[in-house]
Amino acid sequence: MAIPTWLADDGWGTAEAEPTPAQLDRVADTVAALSHGARLDILATLDRTEPASYSDLRADTDVDDNGQFNYHLRQLDGLVADGPDGYTLTDRGERVLELVFEEARLGDPSDS
Repeated sequence: MAIPTWLADDGWGTAEAEPTPAQLDRVADTVAALSHGARLDILATLDRTEPASYSDLRADTDVDDNGQFNYHLRQLDGLVADGPDGYTLTDRGERVLELVFEEARLGDPSDS
């Protein structure tokens, strides 16, 4: 099984090394975090140069319910950071979002 290198921080995406069960669990957690449109909306909203305050981030997404917004934001742990200036994508979050955007640009595979 090929492991996407965009999730690897430690080089296991190469042919020389097989991923450990813990590393595969991390990939599964990332895929699960991406499994809801609201989370993708939050990640895409954070694709900016400046940190976003909680209220700005919430206002810029399509999640109306405060409790639901908080839940989805918590599910993005490791992809989104809450710093002193506001919310930003982590390096890993940026790599994941790049892959999401690339996948979106490719379109529906059944169109080929």
